[in-house]
Amino acid sequence: MQLDTYQQPLKATVVDPTHVKLSSPLPLGKGHVVNLAFLKTESEKDEYRQWQESSLAALANAYGANEPDYRSAK
Repeated sequence: MQLDTYQQPLKATVVDPTHVKLSSPLPLGKGHVVNLAFLKTESEKDEYRQWQESSLAALANAYGANEPDYRSAK
């Protein structure tokens, strides 16, 4: 499969479970098949980053300063 990269990503609003409304028209005619990819929004990325930071902080609090480095343990 060859992908054309000339088209900038489009935003779409879900109308119902089988229809979306695009922010601008596609440069394709009726009947063309397109492949969709679902990307995380910035707010989802921020939430994921916050969970990661919180998890790392909780893990750091679980071990004292004099604990051995467990990362190299097999």
